[in-house]
Amino acid sequence: MIDNIGAMNTNQITHAIRNRIAAGEWAVGDQIDTFDIFMARYGIPTVYRMRQVLRPLIDEGVIESQHGSGSFLRRLPAPDPDIHQTPVQAARDLLNQAVVEINTLRRQIDMALARLTEA
Repeated sequence: MIDNIGAMNTNQITHAIRNRIAAGEWAVGDQIDTFDIFMARYGIPTVYRMRQVLRPLIDEGVIESQHGSGSFLRRLPAPDPDIHQTPVQAARDLLNQAVVEINTLRRQIDMALARLTEA
């Protein structure tokens, strides 16, 4: 699926990926899409531009890129500030982010318990 309806600039693509992360598409620790998948989805023409797209998320510590292994979600991003957002919407966004983090922790605990019971 291509989200590229017209040319998206680098910041718009970064924002779109940030929103997918915030929506819980990946859990903390998960490998995110490969460069090839992102490039196809957003119509990104070069690896150099793809690196520019992910750079803000890497600099914030949201994503960690491991050469030869891919990119992994290390933490959830801070919500993007929206000057048109009401206080209720901002509170709802924070609550949704907390729910995603709780669900991620719950999955990690369940996996750890499963490993303990297998041993």
